[in-house]
Amino acid sequence: MFTIASLNYLLNGRLIDGENAMAKSINDFEYNINYVNSKSTAYISIKNKTWEKFHGRKSKIRDGNLQVPTSIEHVGLIITEEYIPNLKHKIPQLIVRDSIEAMKEIGLKARLNYKNPLIAITGSMGKSSTRLMLEQTLEDYKVLANRNNSNTRPVILLNMCKLAKNPDFALFEVSINAINNRGNMSLYLLPDIAIITGIGAAHLSTIPSTKEVAKYKSRLLDGLSSDATAIINADTEHHEFLAERAKMNTSKVKQYSLNGTESLKLKSLEYKKGITEIAVEDSANHTITYQLQTLSEGMVSNALAVFMTLQELRLDVSNLMMKLSHFNPFKKVLEIKELRNKKGKITLIDDTHNASLPAMINAISAFDSQVKYYSGNKVIALGQISDLGARSEDIHKQLLQRLDASKADKILLMDEPYRNIIKEMNHDNVEWFEDKTQMLQALVELSNDDSLILLKSSVTNTKFPEVANELPNQLTNIQ
Repeated sequence: MFTIASLNYLLNGRLIDGENAMAKSINDFEYNINYVNSKSTAYISIKNKTWEKFHGRKSKIRDGNLQVPTSIEHVGLIITEEYIPNLKHKIPQLIVRDSIEAMKEIGLKARLNYKNPLIAITGSMGKSSTRLMLEQTLEDYKVLANRNNSNTRPVILLNMCKLAKNPDFALFEVSINAINNRGNMSLYLLPDIAIITGIGAAHLSTIPSTKEVAKYKSRLLDGLSSDATAIINADTEHHEFLAERAKMNTSKVKQYSLNGTESLKLKSLEYKKGITEIAVEDSANHTITYQLQTLSEGMVSNALAVFMTLQELRLDVSNLMMKLSHFNPFKKVLEIKELRNKKGKITLIDDTHNASLPAMINAISAFDSQVKYYSGNKVIALGQISDLGARSEDIHKQLLQRLDASKADKILLMDEPYRNIIKEMNHDNVEWFEDKTQMLQALVELSNDDSLILLKSSVTNTKFPEVANELPNQLTNIQ
C-alpha cells in the first residue's frame, strides 16, 4: 500500500492541493476514469503525446486530463503531467514529467513489495481460458487478474501497480505485445510460475514462422528465478525448445499433456454428451476426478495446466478442481445451442470466438466426439483462419487430412483460402461457398431433426461470424 507522501517521494513530483492529505492511503490505480470510484484510488492521467511516444504511433485513447469531469469527487489522487484547474472538489494532484514512466515506477515498487505468488500466462491460444479457470478455482481467495481480455504492455504496468492491494494471488495474462522487441514485461513481472499454453499459427502476418512465435512467447520465461516454476504444454509445437529455454533460468520445468507426462499422469479422459470427465493422478498418487462442461480438447488441456499450477501452490487440488464443473468458457467457445422448429431439434456448436490451426483441429475433434449422440445430419461449416499472411493457403491445407477423417455427413467451407485446396479433399460431400448468403441457405436446408452443426472460424477478415449470428434466428423462424 502507498500513501500520497510515499508516491510523491517515489515519483519525485510536484504535489498540488495535497498538503493536508500526505498520510492518505492509496492502494489502487487506473488510467481510465470510468473505473475510478474510490478515494483510495489514484487516477493516472496520460496525455495523448505520451501514449504516442510509448506506442510509437498515433493514439486513439482520449487525453487523460480531458477524461476528468470537473465534478469528480471519488478519487484519492490524480497523477498528471499537467495540473487540472477548476475542479469542483479539492483533489491532490501529483505533477510528473511522464505519466507512463510514473506508472512503471509505481509498478516496479509494488512488485518489489509483493510477496505472494504471481502467475504469468501466455500462449498463441488458451491463455485467457487458463487464466479464467484459475480465477474460478481461486474464487474464495483475494485474486488480482486481468480485466476482461486486456493483456498488453500498458495493462501489465497498471496491474503491477494494483499489486499494492496485496492480493493472495496475482494472475497476469500476457500477450505477445507485452514481451516483444519493444520490451519484455516478464523482466518486471518476475513470475513465480510461468505458464505457456500453446504455440500455433497466429501472428503470421507479422511474424514469419511458428518457431519465431515460440521465441517471442518464450520471453515470458526470462523473468523466472531459480526458485520459480515453468509449466509448459507438451502437446504444442516447439515444446522442446520452450523447455530448454526455461531450463536456462530454473530447474523446475514441468510439462502437461493429454497423453500424460512424467510431471502429471492422466488416468482417463472421456467425452460424453456435452461434457468431459477427466481423472488425473496427483503428486501423492491419489486419483482426482473432475468434470468440465465443454467438449474442447483445448479446454481440457488448459485445465491440466490449472491442476499443475494448484499443485505448485500447494493448495487443495481435489476440492478446487471441482469448482470447474460449473465453469463456463467464453461465449462462442464450443458453445452448445439447442434450437427447435417445425423440423425438430437442431444442435449448434458455435466456436466462432477465434481460430488458429490447433483450435480448428480441436473443434473438429470435439464435433466428432458428439456425432454418435445425434441421428440427424452431421455438418461441419468452417470459415477461414485469419492473420496468416502469405502462408494462409499452406496452413489451411493442413486441415485437409483431419477434415477427410471427420465423421461429418457434409462439410461446408467459406472464404478464399479454401477455394483451391478443396479440390484436394477426399471427403465424399464437400462444398465451397463464396459468400455468407449461400452458406446460410445450405445450412438451413441441411438442418433436420436431431441434426448437429459445427460453426468455426476466425472473427476478423471473414463474414463467417455473421453466419453464426444469423443462423439461429433463421432456423427458429422456419414456418
